[in-house]
Formats: sequence, structure tokens, C-alpha cells
Amino acid sequence: MQDEFITALLNETPWDESLSDSKLLEDETAEHELPERSWFMRKNIAKAEHIFVKRREKAREELTDKMPQPGEAVHIVMSGMWDYWHVPECILDQYEPGTIKEIHCATWAYNRQTLIAFRNQVEKHGCKTTFMVTRANKGRYPSEHYLLLQTIEKYNGTLIELNQHAKIYLINAYPDYYSIVGSANMTKNESLEQAVILNDRETYDFYKSIFDHFSKTK
Repeated sequence: MQDEFITALLNETPWDESLSDSKLLEDETAEHELPERSWFMRKNIAKAEHIFVKRREKAREELTDKMPQPGEAVHIVMSGMWDYWHVPECILDQYEPGTIKEIHCATWAYNRQTLIAFRNQVEKHGCKTTFMVTRANKGRYPSEHYLLLQTIEKYNGTLIELNQHAKIYLINAYPDYYSIVGSANMTKNESLEQAVILNDRETYDFYKSIFDHFSKTK
């Protein structure tokens, strides 16, 4: 298997303050349909979405032309230039609507921005999807959990809730079979994290068997 290595460390790359929560971003012109929320909450959501978009752009700049071909792997070390979710998102963005057959996600935690981005990808491709999370999130993040339930129900997906801590994304884009395995959650994260992207049918089937097992035992 041919391997490629990508390092995106803050101490090696010029840092853009707008990618971080350390500086409050003003985005007064953004429109958000959230009439039931206070102005303060709307502003915080606008800030988070602004950061999410800029971090996505950074990921696309670095990753779009480096995705593995069949039989290849890409190893990534990251510490805040983009989020873990942006890795599978960069893959999904390269395919025309309807060409992705399956998307499977396992994560311990998630946030509003990544769930909306995940929902948009499922809607774009109209594909089979499974989402595996820890059961504690229902009480820990009730509004995000409700958004996840809406997405799963609307697109006839499968939700698996159990005591788990895996972080896996699987994408069936025949003849490409991507497995993305790493340390980070489906959230904004500025910690040192790692991930491996493998384009290999055997590896894909191995990880998919985990989703299949727990789907049957629900």
C-alpha cells in the first residue's frame, strides 16, 4: 500500500485568528432563521458557523488533491487548522450527487455545525447512512441530539446508541471505498489529533461489519 503523510500543526503554519474561538468574530450581516433564540445566542451561532466555514476552506486547500487512490493511504496529523469532519467532507464534495452509495459515521461527540454539514451531504447523495454515537449524548447535548434524530428519520437512516468511543467514517463511492479512522470527535477541535484515510475495499468491509453488527442488535 502506498502511503502519504500530511502535517497541519499550528506551530508550523501561519495561524489565522479567525479560525479560533480565541477572538470574537463580528458577523452582523449573516442571516440566521432562529427567531426563538436570543440575540446573544444568534450571534454566538453566527460566530460558530463563520469559523466552521473558514476551517472548511482551509481543509479543502490542503486535502482536496491528496485523497488516496485505491490501494493507497493518507496519514494526517492536525491541531486546529481544520476539524476531523472536514476530512470526509472533502471526499464527499468531489463526487456528483447520487454517486455515493453509503455513509457511516461513528463519533463520541458532535456539534450543530457538523450535523448540518452531515445532513447536507446525506441529502445531496440520497444514500444509505448509519450514525453511531454514545448513548450519553441524548442527555448531554439535547438540542443537537434532536437535530440528529430529525436527520436520521427524514432520510431513513439508522441511529445506533451504545457505550462507544470510536471515531470512524466510511464512504462507499464505488470503485472507491474510504475508511477514515482517527482520534477526534465530530466537533470543533484545536487539540493535537491524527487520522488515516484508506481507500481499500477489505478495510472498508472490516469497519462496516461493526456498524452491521450493532444495527442488527438494536
